[in-house]
Amino acid sequence: MRVDRVDEVGARRRRGAVAASDGEGREGEERDRELAGSIGEAVRRMARRMRQSSAKRLELHGLTDAQARALRLVGGSAEALRMSDVARRSGVVARSATTVVAALEEKGLVRREMDLRDRRSVVVRLTASGSRLWQEVVRDRDDEVLALLAPLSRRERELLLRLLLKAGADEGAKGRAGRS
Repeated sequence: MRVDRVDEVGARRRRGAVAASDGEGREGEERDRELAGSIGEAVRRMARRMRQSSAKRLELHGLTDAQARALRLVGGSAEALRMSDVARRSGVVARSATTVVAALEEKGLVRREMDLRDRRSVVVRLTASGSRLWQEVVRDRDDEVLALLAPLSRRERELLLRLLLKAGADEGAKGRAGRS
């Protein structure tokens, strides 16, 4: 039975499903699991603090998290985004993106226009007030992250970023334009 378990873990490691442990045998596996639990909890706590801080600041601007994300996507893009791109990059269905963009348009932050390259498509652009708010929202978000990471030195923050990117925390960012 033990040999089967070792073979299973070895096969999973070869497939990349389990990180190789620094220790040997069962003790190394137990330490890996202990570390995984601690890391998972620390990341959840940090994410919760970031969401709470962000929600308070966005409320001051009269934005929901989804609206701020769409504003950051549109503002961070070098050119107008198609509605389908807003949906895809936000990770939501087209109908949800339409609702979010409609709310931003009602607030005068974006405008929807026919795509001149493909008249069947609609593109989204920031208005002047949307551009100003986008810059403020990005600055606020950066300030939030800096405040949360204040106990870390710049070198430690750079290491944290490298480790998160290496671990695949940027998976959702693939293909995104701008700072989201």
